[in-house]
Parts: sequence; C-alpha cells; structure tokens
Amino acid sequence: MKIYVDANGIDSLAGKLTSLGNQAQAAVADMLKAGSDVMIDGLKRGVASYGHDAPGESGRATGALKESIGLNSKGIQATKDGGQAVITFNGENSRGERYGAIAAYLNYGTSSIPADHWIDYTVDLIKPLAEQAMEQELNRHLTGR
Repeated sequence: MKIYVDANGIDSLAGKLTSLGNQAQAAVADMLKAGSDVMIDGLKRGVASYGHDAPGESGRATGALKESIGLNSKGIQATKDGGQAVITFNGENSRGERYGAIAAYLNYGTSSIPADHWIDYTVDLIKPLAEQAMEQELNRHLTGR
C-alpha cells in the first residue's frame, strides 16, 4: 500500500516555483519533505486512533505497523517542476507478512476482517495539513526566511 505526496498537483504553486529559477528543485525537495513528514505523523496517529497499535483492539498489535510507516526506498524525488514522495509501510512481521498488506487488509477488509477505511479517512484529514506545510515551505523559499 502506497500513499503519494506530490508537488505536481498543486497548480497554484506552479508559477511561484518558476519564479525561483535554479532554486526550484531545492524548494520542491523541501516542500515534499515537509508534506511527507506531516502525512507520516498523521498516519502514525491514525494507526493508534483506529486501534491498530499496541495494545490494540485485536490483541495482536505490537506497534510495528505504526513504526513501519515511512518513505519508500526511493525517498523524495524532486525536479524543478515537481516531484513526489511515496509513503509506504516498510518491512514485514515475524510471520513474513508485509506491513503494506496488513495495512491494506485493515483498511479495505477481508472475508474475516471488517473494513474500517482508516487509511482513507486519515489521508483525507491530513492531506490539507500536508499541503499547508508544503505551501509554508515554498513561502519560506520565496521570502528567503
């Protein structure tokens, strides 16, 4: 399961990025870092608020799902025109089950696990905050502060 934070879809920022010239790629990287930090923190809080963190409602939660949330192996990919940071659930548990699959099962459900859509709801709540953090980072670059 992957969650994307990108600087490509925020049209209102495109003109501002162009005005940075050679500094645009650094600004995009900083923006993506700020947005992904907010999203990762929000997802970690979401794991806990939906009972998927230790001790958890299932009695099986160890806290490892929460700790698995982070950037994928490619990290932040920035260009002067945009870029993306991919947030994922890294690694697997002691039974060899990938945390990304576990997160998807909890979100979408299975025949034996009811769907709670915790990722969907959390991303919907956190996305505006991540975009705000990205815009603040861009404004920091624009004002030189």
